[in-house]
Amino acid sequence: ALIVVDSSTNYTGCVPIRGKNDFDVMVREIIQFTHVLGHSECTYLCDNEPAIKEVQKRAVRARKSMGFVTHDKTPAAYTHGNSLCENTVGRVRGLAGTLMHHVQEKLSMKLNTNHGLWSWALRHASWLLNRFAVVNGSTPFELVYQKVYKGRMTEFAEPAFAYTHTALKGNPKWQRVIVLGKTESQDTYVVFTGAAVMLTRSVRRVSTDWKNHLGFYLHFNAPTWKFKTDRKSTR
Repeated sequence: ALIVVDSSTNYTGCVPIRGKNDFDVMVREIIQFTHVLGHSECTYLCDNEPAIKEVQKRAVRARKSMGFVTHDKTPAAYTHGNSLCENTVGRVRGLAGTLMHHVQEKLSMKLNTNHGLWSWALRHASWLLNRFAVVNGSTPFELVYQKVYKGRMTEFAEPAFAYTHTALKGNPKWQRVIVLGKTESQDTYVVFTGAAVMLTRSVRRVSTDWKNHLGFYLHFNAPTWKFKTDRKSTR
């Protein structure tokens, strides 16, 4: 996963990727992350790993081509010059592990780290830290958006019913789903229907044994890199 963090607000971004050579995806997400923060001038820091240095170079070049003042910096090894990002990596990874531990306890089974839900757990961990991890009296979300987050939530990967648009009038408008989190900007729910990932604004929580929905977890085949932020599905 590509993890980015803003040094002025501690706002965090997490982009699970298919592999370290997904440069276009990583550069696009870094540029978008910077635009959300509103920085006209910025410095991108990274460690000395060749793959991430290539991402840094491409991101700087892309920002400069848009007319924004952009710098790059690579702290020397073992100087702790990139400690903020290293600490953020640990926090996101740890919280994602906690989310997945809860899911596995609910299901009474183990899901190995190749399971697609792990990518959503990483993404949701970053989302949670932005809205509920207080830094100097405020959350990163409050510092960036100048408001307190008041959206409704479910547990990560919780079975629920979601309102979906259907092509045929006779089809049910409420479908069984598992909830993967919420979008960053629209605050809409991201859900898995058993066949695809979809966005919806309406979710109904139900009191149910998660084991009754085991098929959703066993046959989950929608890691985050297959997801596109449209109103319908992933592909």
